[in-house]
Parts: sequence; C-alpha cells; structure tokens
Amino acid sequence: MSVTRRLIILSLIAIVGLAVAALSLGRLRSESDAAREKRSFAQADATTTELLTAQARLSPSEAESLRRNQVIPDSLHRLAVAIVDPLFDASAGFCLPDGSLIVLRTVAPVSFTPSPHSPSGTPFVTAGQRHPFFPLDRDVVRSACLRQRGRALDHTRFVAPNDLLFVTVQGAQDGLSAWTLLRIPNRLRDPENRRWLPLLLLMFLMMAALVLISLDTVISLRRGSDALSHALRALERDLRAQIPKPRVLELLRLAEGLSTLTAHLWEAQERERQLAAKLDHEKRLAALGRVVAGVAHEVRNPLTGLKLRLDLMARRKLDDKSATDVKRALTEVSRLDRVVGSLLLLSKRAPTTLEQVSLASLIDDRMDLLSALATSRQIRLLREGDAVLYCDPLAMSGVIDNLLRNALEASPMHREVRVQIGQSEQTVTLRVSDHGSGVPKERESELFEPFFSCKPDGTGLGLCLARAAVESHQGRIGYERHDHITSFVVELPQRFPERSSDERTSTPAPDR
Repeated sequence: MSVTRRLIILSLIAIVGLAVAALSLGRLRSESDAAREKRSFAQADATTTELLTAQARLSPSEAESLRRNQVIPDSLHRLAVAIVDPLFDASAGFCLPDGSLIVLRTVAPVSFTPSPHSPSGTPFVTAGQRHPFFPLDRDVVRSACLRQRGRALDHTRFVAPNDLLFVTVQGAQDGLSAWTLLRIPNRLRDPENRRWLPLLLLMFLMMAALVLISLDTVISLRRGSDALSHALRALERDLRAQIPKPRVLELLRLAEGLSTLTAHLWEAQERERQLAAKLDHEKRLAALGRVVAGVAHEVRNPLTGLKLRLDLMARRKLDDKSATDVKRALTEVSRLDRVVGSLLLLSKRAPTTLEQVSLASLIDDRMDLLSALATSRQIRLLREGDAVLYCDPLAMSGVIDNLLRNALEASPMHREVRVQIGQSEQTVTLRVSDHGSGVPKERESELFEPFFSCKPDGTGLGLCLARAAVESHQGRIGYERHDHITSFVVELPQRFPERSSDERTSTPAPDR
C-alpha cells in the first residue's frame, strides 16, 4: 500500500475517531453522575414544593385527618398522580414527626419491579398504590425524615446495590414533612446508557487501528529505507547485488527502478569489458603486424639466401657429417620460414578468395592428411554432419588443420577425436572435441593470444591464427570444457557478408 493511501486512511480514521470521541464525551458529560444527581434533586425539590403547596390549601379538617388518620384527600391524591406518574421511578408522600410515612403515590418501570418471592423484594403496600413501596425505599425515606428535623430542606443520596436513591425532605409548619424519592439505575444497568457503549467500543477500535497502521507505516518505511541503504552500499562493490523489495509501494517502485538501472549498468559494463578486451586484442595484432612487416623484410630475404646456398651445398658431394649438418640446417631454415609465414598471416585480416565449399569434404581432406598422426597415437577420427559454407578454403583449411592437430596431440591414446557439423538457418557450427586434459582454468583467457602455448615445442600462433581467420569471416571461435571433454566451437555465417569498397582496398598487400 502506498504512503499516500496510508496517510489518507489515517486521516479519515482520525477524523471519525475524533467525531465519535466528541459525541461520547458530550454524552458522558450530560449523563455524568453530578448532572444526574443535580437533575434528580431538582425534580424531587419541585415535587415536594408542589405537595407542600397543595397541603397548605387543605381545609383544617382534611389536614387533621391526613395527619392523624392518614386519610388522603381526593385533591391531594390527584395531584400526586399528576406529578409522580410522569417520573421514571419515583415515590412521594408525607412523613410524621415520629417517622411514620404517608405514601401518596409510587411508580416504577416493570423491568425494575422486584420479584414478590424475593425476601428483599417484600413490598410495603399502602392502600390505593399503583406499585409496591419497597422496604429499602421505606427505610431510606424514614431515615431522611428523622434527620430532617430542625432543617427546612434535606437531601439524601443513597447508593443501593443496583440503583441510586435520591430523597428530598421539606418541612411544613404543622409538623408534617413532604418527601420525594427518585430511583436511578446505575449506568451499566441502565438500558439508555447501554446504547452508547458500542460508540465507546467503536472509538477504541478506531484509535487502536490508527495506532497500529501508524506503527506499521513507520516500521515499514524504516525497514525499507534501511534495506535500500544496505543495497546501495552493496551495489558500490557489485552491480549484481540483490536489491530487496520493501512492502511500501513507493519504496518498492524505487527498488524496481534501481534494479533495472543496475541491470543496464552491469550490461553496459560487460559490453565495455568485452570491447576493451577486443580492442586490446586488436591493438596487439596491429602492433604484431607492424613488427612482422619489419621482420619479414629484414629476415626473409637473408633466409632465402641461406636456403639457396644450403640447397647448392646439398647437391654437391659431401661427406656424411657435412651432409647431415646441411640437411639439419635446411630443416631449421624451413622452420624459420614457416614461422615468418605464420606471422605474415596475422596482418591479413580479410579472406582473399571466397568460394562455396562443402565443409564435410574440407574436413575429410584434412583428416586424410592427419591420419598418419592419428594412427601412430591409436586415435579414431570421426566426423558427423555436413554443411555448405561460403568461405576462403585455404584459410578455413588452416583453421580445421590446427584444431584437429591440437586435438590429436592433446587426446590420450585409444580414444577418439570427434568433429560435429551443425547448420541452422543462417549459421554453420563446427565443434572439435577430444578427451584431453584441457587448459588450466586460470589460463583460459590467454588461450587465443599470440605466443601462448601449453606445448613445450609450440610457437603459440596456431589458435591465434585460427581466431584471426574465423573473425575475418565474421565468425567467432570459443573454448568449452564439460564432463572431461574439451571442445573448440566455431560459428560462421552461412554466407559471407558483402564487403564494402573501403574494406577491399584496406586489405594489406602481401609481403615482398
């Protein structure tokens, strides 16, 4: 989830929570104990005042009958019904100086009427009452009446197990006192008060959700930022380092963008390394070509003269020792001439003659020439497949001859050297495999460099010349080692691309 949505949700929850809290606090304020007590005593005071006013209007005989015989006049009874019945749970009447009670009217909701079978609910009934006057109410009112003596007005607040009792006693001149009792249920037992309990619960849940979402947002942002900071430090050392994916949507998008960026940077870095390696190789070959041009001019002509002199000496009648020395000298001169010729090939970067040839026929010819070497080492030469290739036959024969000779020399006795030809829509693949030990892992990068050789008597130019010939055909050559099998893989385009006039004119002329 995004930070923006989280903040919007937090704001909405906070607004709703504050509104609910305001409503709840207002309700609690209006329904607080102090407010309820004040309102209850105000109602009780008004009721006792009206009773005293009505009692003062009674005739002397009615007043005396009320005080002595507890006979309630009709006018007083009607007044009590009018002022007590509208109240929720109330009783009203008069009390005598000795504490005797005259109950004019008592009303109570049915849901709060005690069971008549309960010992504590045994009613104290006064004739003509609509509801029973409970013993607890009687005792509380009697105690308030006795305590009111000498005072004009007395308020009593009594906490019952399930209710709150509010009693107001107000004295009169003839010894009678008017009293009013109001009963209010405790908050948890009041059905009206239970209605706002869900509001409090909802407010609590909203506030809890607000806190949890806030904590989750802060923790997610902190962990995500820390993880990305560690990833950035790791990327300074390695562009392929793993980038974590935070839970916050914005940080996740940032991490994905960073992953894409590092992937592109790594690919660009790899291309740069490959181009640098290729440029370095080209520089080496160019430098070698310049050296070869001078060497060919300075060395080949004297070698030609030496060879002619030695040929003339070989035709003469010489003793055995001299003939042997001349023959050995001719062999060394021929070897030096081949080395110079190999070096001259490095300066020729493009094939001179292009023909359409059968690669299988070309390979079979080279295998025939090397069959004597294969027989001496008891190695089988196998060829699989065929393909038509547009190439320079001489250059390609040199590549095949070099790869086959290396494979025969590296392969153990009684094994086989396998040549596999593959062809796709635009590419021809040549794979030469043997069971030799291969090249040490740490030296594979030098394999196609000039003058690198693992053979004691090798010149180190064979694979370098093969690579130059393959690349001059717009192909590539590679080395593989799998399951104790060494393979050289050559990939060539089936048709050689047309060269531009610049490329044709830039082909070096043969050495003079």
